[in-house]
Amino acid sequence: PGGRLVEADYNTAELRALAAISKDEALTEIFLDDKRNLHDEVAIEMYGQGFTDFQRIRAKAINFGIPYGREAFSIAVEFDMPEEEARELIQKWFARFPRAAEYLRWARSRPMVGEPLISVFGRKRRPGIVSLERLHGLQNEFANFGMQTIISDFNLHSAMRMEKELQELDIKIVNLVHDSLITEAPDDDAVIMDGARIMKRYMEHTPTLWLDTSITFKVDLKQGTHWGMLKKLKLEV
Repeated sequence: PGGRLVEADYNTAELRALAAISKDEALTEIFLDDKRNLHDEVAIEMYGQGFTDFQRIRAKAINFGIPYGREAFSIAVEFDMPEEEARELIQKWFARFPRAAEYLRWARSRPMVGEPLISVFGRKRRPGIVSLERLHGLQNEFANFGMQTIISDFNLHSAMRMEKELQELDIKIVNLVHDSLITEAPDDDAVIMDGARIMKRYMEHTPTLWLDTSITFKVDLKQGTHWGMLKKLKLEV
């Protein structure tokens, strides 16, 4: 009673990180233009201008799945399609974003040569003992390490930087969930708006301190009384 939850989370965070790390021109251009949408463009690439809502969901699953090592079999099962069709969709994605594909292949190859991956924050993912049984899982982990680890660190560093300003508004940070920040604020619209602006400002600024990229890591805001049932919060100008 008397409180409200406010959540800020990074929009398409891992894919933006992939574009920044790999320097993929096609992927970067999409994220630099607010009028363009990655899922729509990939759906057009795969199915043409007249793509259906269901085909867009397929494209979205491939966009998010490829950095995590999703393969044709997994996509074919989820969307009840032939495995060959799923394989062609993945190949089209790699052809559209060649430098992102090149980075992912490079990252997947590191366990086979015994090299660790190191993030801009200095975090290391070491392969440890590599065996045939562990190799596939390690390759998937190495493929997504570069994107996942910096997003969670962006979130952590943003929380540390903004905490004092939020406390001045009697807003408490109650949880960090990978790419999102959950706060509890007084049930006051003006206070919530001020707090949301602080959250957005810090979370979007932090990546500029660590990555040499023109890509903006955009933040979405929600508010409500129950986590998981929060509604979009639009900042007032």
